[in-house]
Amino acid sequence: MFPDSQVRAAQENPNPATFDYSDKTGAFNLKDLFTMTLEVNESDSVYRSALSGSVKAFHHAVVMEKEMVGVKEELANLKVRIEQLEQLLQKLVVTNLPEK
Repeated sequence: MFPDSQVRAAQENPNPATFDYSDKTGAFNLKDLFTMTLEVNESDSVYRSALSGSVKAFHHAVVMEKEMVGVKEELANLKVRIEQLEQLLQKLVVTNLPEK
């Protein structure tokens, strides 16, 4: 049911270290997180590939969120520019109308 490495790890350390994941403000203790991440990545367990996949997925999401912010800013700038061009076009049409 469990891979040998997981059983062996549980037998060798029945009381795994506990970590304070965040302080009272909600900030994470990066040293502890890196230590835990390294320990999982060095393990020969299914958790290693799960962590790797999760990190890649979260990284992709963060990159896409940053890109989305840039796209939204660019879209807002284009909307302003289109409005300016529409106003300019309206002025040109009005000033160049033939007299009756």
